[in-house]
Amino acid sequence: MDKIISDHITIVLVNPKTSANIGSVARAMNCMGLRNLAVVSPRCQIDRDAFSLAVGSDEILQSALIIDDLKSFLKNFSFIVGTTKKMGKRRLNFITASEFASKHLPLHLQSKTAILFGAEDYGLSMESVKLCQHLVYIPVSNKFGSLNLSQAVMIICYEIRKAFERKVFLQGREEADSDDMERLSRMIDETFEIVAYPEAFGAFSYSSHLKEILSRARLKKFEVHMLFGMARHAKYLSSLAFKKDNP
Repeated sequence: MDKIISDHITIVLVNPKTSANIGSVARAMNCMGLRNLAVVSPRCQIDRDAFSLAVGSDEILQSALIIDDLKSFLKNFSFIVGTTKKMGKRRLNFITASEFASKHLPLHLQSKTAILFGAEDYGLSMESVKLCQHLVYIPVSNKFGSLNLSQAVMIICYEIRKAFERKVFLQGREEADSDDMERLSRMIDETFEIVAYPEAFGAFSYSSHLKEILSRARLKKFEVHMLFGMARHAKYLSSLAFKKDNP
């Protein structure tokens, strides 16, 4: 997961004002598994203040790309998003940070993504905004919505991390489909038959009730496979016992 994030996503700081914020951005990225940093026309040097606040993230600062021409640099990327707190009527394709990370970014995992952050004092220029396919915003209080640059980067990186962690956690945990349930039901019926379990008939049969219970449980695929294995093993042991009793 970290390799996917680090290889395909680049944080781009456009015209940042202070080296301390660049260092803090590097630290935020490192905490969330991102490694690629590009700095466009900085108004500062990546100096001692930057490394002091990077805290263990020196490698990100040392490998950071210093760019003069943003438009030319972005030709290397197929998915470009900008971050903004302004939601004017003429600004289209707004998505929240959470929506970006969970719904849009996964569609571009095999391509390179650039996430643009504007300067601390005036944000992204209209020229930079026009280069973006989406604008990502972080919902903040109407009374005070001023996020520090490194705070904004941290929130976006956290949403990315959270979305990828959830994706990994849910692998194999998708809900079972009708084919899964049908296979399990057949195996249960065959097991009942082997053990000669007393059975009622018709709509009130035990197997019918059991199938209804299982369907209400909304089983995951791996849970169905586990139950299928248990039923198959019970069927196997029951068949051995039957052969022993009936040589």
